[in-house]
Amino acid sequence: MINAINRNDAVKFDFSTSTVTQNPNITNPGALDTADKLTLSGTKEASSADVDFLLKVYNNSWSSAEKNLAIKALGATKSAQAAQKLYDIYKRSSSGDEKLAVINALGQTRQIYAAQKLADIYKNSSDSWTKVATAKALGETRTSYAAEQLYDFLSHSAFLGQEKWAIIEGLGNSRQVYAAQKLNELYNRANDTGEQSVIINALGNTRQSQAVYYLKDIYKKTSWSGHYQDVIKALGLTKSDQASQILHDIYNRSSDTGTKNNVLLALAELYKTPEDF
Repeated sequence: MINAINRNDAVKFDFSTSTVTQNPNITNPGALDTADKLTLSGTKEASSADVDFLLKVYNNSWSSAEKNLAIKALGATKSAQAAQKLYDIYKRSSSGDEKLAVINALGQTRQIYAAQKLADIYKNSSDSWTKVATAKALGETRTSYAAEQLYDFLSHSAFLGQEKWAIIEGLGNSRQVYAAQKLNELYNRANDTGEQSVIINALGNTRQSQAVYYLKDIYKKTSWSGHYQDVIKALGLTKSDQASQILHDIYNRSSDTGTKNNVLLALAELYKTPEDF
């Protein structure tokens, strides 16, 4: 389990009052989380030869399904070379399905180049489904550039439904402290319970220490019981030791079977080995 909170006492939990307090000497505790990364022994690092092989498969295949699998694998290499080649494919492709596969793969490369190109794709697209997919993929690049662009998209235009929610999801997936701060601001301005639920989930996905602080505050202030369960789930998504302690406290204080079960589900999610950052 990644320790997203307890370094340098950036944020402390008071068990007697169930409150989270931020150390005033640390102005950006979430930034402490960005160096966390799961390293698996034996994990293969993609080489130029791997990228060349996948490009050869793509170029030689007559099967759209096989081409899309090669595109997905290119994204999984997480290499700058793959990001550039994927964008070349995007520019040449006339297939909508293939373009969407490339958009998703660009996000998985985790490259700043991919984030820049995805932002361009979003700005130049008039298709709602393309914008939804691009916003999500942009967040998956896990870059500060992506978080800033996504919030800019959200704050300078009026969006409805899935497109707006995709941007919120992308902000969460960016795993940036900036995203956590902006999501909290969005929550405080939102007056729709569905949108608030999406924001709560995105806060958990940021895995930032500040997000745990915000989620605890939402839990204490909310007047809608559904958000209690949303916050419990989101605390599990943070993968943090601090969230674990808060969930223990919620379980011990609750007399509701449903809430207790949701806490256990959240703890199960929290204890899972995190996907790579």
